[in-house]
Amino acid sequence: KRTPLPPYAGSILDAMDDAGLVGSSWVAWRVVAKRIHAIPMTPEELVIYARHTGRDTPPTAPVTEAWLIVGRRGGKSRFDAVSALHAGIRRDYRSILAPGEQATIPIIAADKKQARTVLRYLRGLCELPAFKPYVGRVLKESIELRTGCVVEVHVASYRTIRGYTIPCAVGDETAFWATEESAEPDSEVIDAIRPGMATIPDALLLCSSTPYARKGELFRAWERSYGKDGDVLVWVADSRSMHPTLRESVIARAYEQDPLAAASEYG
Repeated sequence: KRTPLPPYAGSILDAMDDAGLVGSSWVAWRVVAKRIHAIPMTPEELVIYARHTGRDTPPTAPVTEAWLIVGRRGGKSRFDAVSALHAGIRRDYRSILAPGEQATIPIIAADKKQARTVLRYLRGLCELPAFKPYVGRVLKESIELRTGCVVEVHVASYRTIRGYTIPCAVGDETAFWATEESAEPDSEVIDAIRPGMATIPDALLLCSSTPYARKGELFRAWERSYGKDGDVLVWVADSRSMHPTLRESVIARAYEQDPLAAASEYG
């Protein structure tokens, strides 16, 4: 029988350090992390924060929801993976859950193949020295942690996401989930997630996507909350703002081939 393991003591910034999310490529993402977790910002970081949120009031409390509208190759999946792992190891969930209850962090996408992108990053993180002690088993579609929590892949379905106890839910490329005309609309998926977060302190709904259409839950979150103070963060940024080392030639070539598609994907 293994010795009980103390939870990960570091903040989300420490987790980003341990995951290698440092340097100029991750400056803006660290501001995102600071806003989500209400960590004080420097004056320079507040400028970045205001530019991408339409807000100028420094954060005083963590958010309950974060909707990140970021261009393609901007670093969304790696940030999502670190956020999910940090949520899974930062407390011993067995101490706050009923006997037999398990905390579940779902990684939700339009299909399981797409969700596995974040899961692959998670598997890589689980091999790092700072995180490996917290890993119980790595399975095909899930990672069992030694904190009473499991991270697993889910399809965007309100039927299959119900009934879980959820400290963090990661919605991947939510702009491409089915909307009102479908039997599995994104609104019902999100509505099925929220009750599962009600009993967990600091539970977070983290949704990120490349922008796509002026419809669906991502667009509605932007309409409701962009530029407004509150516990819902909407962050809007082009690819280069979030990933400054992204090759200019790649983006330029995309604009030459299809300007409209490039504007949607890269900002």
